[in-house]
Order: sequence, then structure tokens, then C-alpha cells
Amino acid sequence: MAGTPEYKVKRKTALESPETFSTVLYALLNEKYEDQWLYWDPTTIYMELRDDFDADPASEVMDRISCLQVIMTSGEFFNNTQAFLAICNTLVSGAPAFNVFDPVDVAEASWAIAEVSFLREFLPFNYGIAKYLRTILESEGYGDDYPDIFDEVFAKKPNKANEVRDEALKSLRDKSRDEIAEFIHEQLHDMVYQFHELGMEVQLQAILKQKDRELLT
Repeated sequence: MAGTPEYKVKRKTALESPETFSTVLYALLNEKYEDQWLYWDPTTIYMELRDDFDADPASEVMDRISCLQVIMTSGEFFNNTQAFLAICNTLVSGAPAFNVFDPVDVAEASWAIAEVSFLREFLPFNYGIAKYLRTILESEGYGDDYPDIFDEVFAKKPNKANEVRDEALKSLRDKSRDEIAEFIHEQLHDMVYQFHELGMEVQLQAILKQKDRELLT
């Protein structure tokens, strides 16, 4: 319950962990500040989190929060290849790697596309992003039979985040999964666990637009 010592300690722990998912951070910050934090500078965010939760946020957490600000207030994820790569790196590892080229692989890109679908509606992906993804798919042995989650990038379906979200959630139901679906499954499983640890099941259901409690346990 908000205001209790346990509430504050659990959120402090999440903020200080380099493993906390961006979607969890999004829900945590919205719970406390609504959407105001999306427009704050990093210093303000750090000071607010320190004052409200007695937390010293991990550098990965601060990078993910900055990444969330870009995702939620701009179209850079969809129309800027460098931003797309930096966001993919940040969502998976917590490090944007702006100053060095850190190539994104198929698994990392698939999770980034899935996680962004939990947070906002999609825009069309630009040519540069689609070309990069086709290149890494080919390099990892995929031809036209690539994972379904990339359909949105290549515009085989309308650009709707709910279709990507539903495709990602299939990994929680399906017992037979390929390598990419297994990676998404593991990421989702860990993310769901973090939500439960924080007692944020309602926020989890709202974000994933999923009412099946058994699926999200």
C-alpha cells in the first residue's frame, strides 16, 4: 500500500536495480508522478526519486527512463535508425551505447519492438530501420520466414501496437516456441515477476491490456 515502509522499500530496490524493466519503471513513475516526469530533465528525475524513495537510481535505470521519455514523446523509435538502435540496446541492457556502434541482434530488436508495443501506438517504421532489420535477419539465417513480431516493421499488417503486443503475449501461452519466442517469453516472465514484487498487478493488466490473471502469474 502506498505510504507504507514496504511500499517505499520495494520501489527503492527496483530503482536501484540495473535489471528493472523499462515498462516497470514507466508504471512506477506514472504511479507517483502521472505523466509529468516525461518532460523532466535527468537531474530533476534523479532528485525526485531520491527525495521520494530514498533511492540512488542505477545508471541503467536512469538511461531507461531517458529512453522512455524519447519513446513516449517522439517518433524517434520509428523514424531514426540511430535512435532505434540506441533504444533497443537500452531496453535490453540498460546502456544506450551512443558513442560506439553496438549492433542490435534479432532477439534484442524483437524485445524492443514488443516492449514499445506495451507502451504506445505504433508509427510506420522508416526505410533505414527496415533495411537494418532485414540485414540482421538474413545474417541470422532468416529469409522471408522471419518471426511474426517483425510484420509491423515490414508493413505486412496495419501499424497497430496491439497486434505486436498480442504476438508477444503468445509466447506466454505457447508451449512450443522458437528461439525468438523463447527469448520474449523469458523477458516477459521476468517483467511480470517484477510487477508482482511491487504489488502492481493492476498496472500490469492495464499496460498489457490483458485480463487473464492466470496468464500473468
